[in-house]
Amino acid sequence: MPFSPNASSVFADGPTASPLQPSKPQIRAYLTQLEAATDAISSGAGTIAKQTVAQLNGDLAHAADTMAWVYADGNVTANGIYRKNGASGAGSWTFALPLPYTYIAASNSGSGTPNAIKATSTVPVTNGMLVSVNVTVTNSGTPVTISFNNQSPLTIKTRSGLDIGSRDLTPGYLLGVRLGSIFYLLSDVAVASLIYAARDAAYAARDAAQLAQGLAEAAQHAAEAARDIAAGYASDAVSQGNVPIYATINGMPALSIPAGINAIRVNGLAAAGDGGGGLFARQADAPSAGPMFQTADGSWWAIERKKALSAAMFSTLQNAINAAAGAILLIPAGDYVATGLQGVDNIEIVADGRVNIKRPDNDPSFQAILTFTGKTNFKLRGDIALNGNRANNTIASNCLTVDGCGNYTIEGISGNNATGCGCVITNSIDIEDGTYSRVTGNEFNNNAQYGLYSLSGGNHTIDDNEASDNTLIGILCDGSSGLLFKNFILTNNVAMRNGQSGIFAWGHRNNDPGNTSLRNVVIANNIAESNAEWGIAAQAFGMTVTGNICYRNGSGAAHAGLLINGVNIVATANVIEENSYFGIDAGDAVNLIITANHVNYNGGVGINVEAAQKGGVKGNFLTDNGNPTSNFGWQIYLRGIGGADDNSPFLNRLNGFDVDGNMMTVTHTGYVGLIADADCDDISIGTNPCFGFSTPGIAIIVQCETVSYYGESAGDAKMRMTVLPSADVLIIPDVGTCFAVSGSATIFNIRTERENSFVGKIRRIDIPAGQGGSGYTSSFDFTVPGGGGATAKALVYGGKVVQVRMITNGSGLSADFSGVIPGGTGSGANFFAEVGCINSDGRQIELFFQNGLTVANGGNIGNLGGDRFLPANARLNLRGKYGNYYA
Repeated sequence: MPFSPNASSVFADGPTASPLQPSKPQIRAYLTQLEAATDAISSGAGTIAKQTVAQLNGDLAHAADTMAWVYADGNVTANGIYRKNGASGAGSWTFALPLPYTYIAASNSGSGTPNAIKATSTVPVTNGMLVSVNVTVTNSGTPVTISFNNQSPLTIKTRSGLDIGSRDLTPGYLLGVRLGSIFYLLSDVAVASLIYAARDAAYAARDAAQLAQGLAEAAQHAAEAARDIAAGYASDAVSQGNVPIYATINGMPALSIPAGINAIRVNGLAAAGDGGGGLFARQADAPSAGPMFQTADGSWWAIERKKALSAAMFSTLQNAINAAAGAILLIPAGDYVATGLQGVDNIEIVADGRVNIKRPDNDPSFQAILTFTGKTNFKLRGDIALNGNRANNTIASNCLTVDGCGNYTIEGISGNNATGCGCVITNSIDIEDGTYSRVTGNEFNNNAQYGLYSLSGGNHTIDDNEASDNTLIGILCDGSSGLLFKNFILTNNVAMRNGQSGIFAWGHRNNDPGNTSLRNVVIANNIAESNAEWGIAAQAFGMTVTGNICYRNGSGAAHAGLLINGVNIVATANVIEENSYFGIDAGDAVNLIITANHVNYNGGVGINVEAAQKGGVKGNFLTDNGNPTSNFGWQIYLRGIGGADDNSPFLNRLNGFDVDGNMMTVTHTGYVGLIADADCDDISIGTNPCFGFSTPGIAIIVQCETVSYYGESAGDAKMRMTVLPSADVLIIPDVGTCFAVSGSATIFNIRTERENSFVGKIRRIDIPAGQGGSGYTSSFDFTVPGGGGATAKALVYGGKVVQVRMITNGSGLSADFSGVIPGGTGSGANFFAEVGCINSDGRQIELFFQNGLTVANGGNIGNLGGDRFLPANARLNLRGKYGNYYA
């Protein structure tokens, strides 16, 4: 009986690198053959045991009637006990008996699949053999097969001859018999699974009853059940455990129920299986809420309330909502027509599939499709589409209205096509009990007014919603009433193509940013694209605006990708690109930090900070903000005084700002990096590189009260110095330290651009404290008395003149002066005019001369030791002090 592989091949010398290491798979194969042969011999096979019939037929040197075993033939039906025919050396072997194995333990190592099991055994599995085998994974389909020793798969059948059902085989052990191509199980797993499921359900029901009703009530029910069984009013075969089954609720009034039966099951409302049935209990009196009915014997029956009710049990959606207070209401998939539905407390309305509820054509009411008024603890979720039917209605109405509610969730629905708004939430504040209401994962699109309108609310999380193609604002959180509302989280929303702004948190109070009516607002990771006005407008006290994308918003010079106002604001890591004019517009803010934003290719100004108080613009990245057609573009603009109109000016001028670490790149003629003007005060300017200018004029600082420089903001001046033409008065930029001078004209005076713009002119006019006058009703223009023809606008607030804005600056003036403001409806307003300005910051400059020229000692230039001629390529260091420059 040759083995393959045999001992010589298995235990031959190993490879040179490891001569003492034979192959473990070959060792296992050899030992398996040895074990099989040993098993065969120990079972009475004598000395004749062959793996295959072919090996046996090749060994005829045995006397007649000698018995031999074949135990591992690839054809499993050939395995068995054989008898020798004929004399030794002749004759043949014939099959006599099957192998005498009554039981085989097979092993499933998981090499197959849940629906195609593979197992191995030490001896072949033949017909009639009892086999045990382990199951490692629950099956997922039907039929299920099993293959032993890589032989043809056998179909597993239940004891009753059925295919194994999906998930009927679970991890554990099977016991079965092979009969031909079928592996029959000795136990019926399908029936067993039902028995176990029924058992588990019974245990769960028992536990729930004990928990909800207590041991005493459970004992009482058990006694009543025993009584009913003893009364014999229904047999188990008919009633399925003494709960009779009837067809429809509509048919019950014609039937009488025997007195001993306290519970019945009805299979439908109008037809069996229509979803309107359930378990009903006999009631002592008429129930207060449905579903319910009265039978011919006079008894009332009400639904046995469980966790969920189906709207199919009721004739209308409103009846279903009323009955489901305190429960879950499942609305079956389908199309419904309704309006004026009223929600209730403590309800969860859930779509069971796609639910479409459409407003009727030409509905004369102003009611929303669904309204919750003064309700708490409710949820509206699932694939529920509220369709306002805008094309067939003219009266403004909403899809969903929530008024005076708290602790609610609106999730996964849609409110589209309304003649009003997709969803309106009013006066719904969860501040007192500390809970948060959430509006998440919804769609509010194509509505004639707002997508989502939250008016006078608080403690709201608004996330993952889409609000697009609405006529007005996509998502509006409106605190403009002046009342205080706080704790808004707006995250991961998408607002596109709306007729006004994409997302607007409206809480700004002009002239008093500290009185902003929205508090504690987070606006993060939203997308606002292609909206007609602002992408995101955010006005609040205590606000973080981060990670948002604002792209291609606005339709004019007043609009921005991101508008931010208020107090204590951080705007960081936003991407603001290709908006109509401003990238980021931050007017009248207090304690404002704008940092690490990417602001690129916006149509006018990258970052605009106007009339803001204290903060910084730091570490931002700005590229080519401006209009290449008009050769105008400002990357960072600090403006002292601004205002929406004459009647509501910003009362403060910009002061206390630090501008540092901003990286600016421009490639168009006329674009400028950093500009500060209109009476900015107390500004610190650090290092703000600006690269790529095609013309000089890297940064311009004009009309500012106090400016300190602690870095270089001269952009590519390190690579190419700004060239200044020589003249009687050499005009140098307000920023920078090194300049080239062309030409050969004698220089008598040196002025900064800021100084030169106000020589002999009024630089600014202030109103002395307490001298704003009274009786003024509106802003007005006037000619400044003694101002060399200067004109100005007096800005009025609260009956007083509070600011004066220059229109023209006059000429020929030599000193500061004061006077009375003429004109207007009031009187008593006085002014103080400051004339000219001087360099007072001790600035040091270095001039490089391209040609030979003379710098005159005199004018505002001194310490030269007389006029000095400087040849080409010479340089001159000067230090400024109070308007004069000294060598």
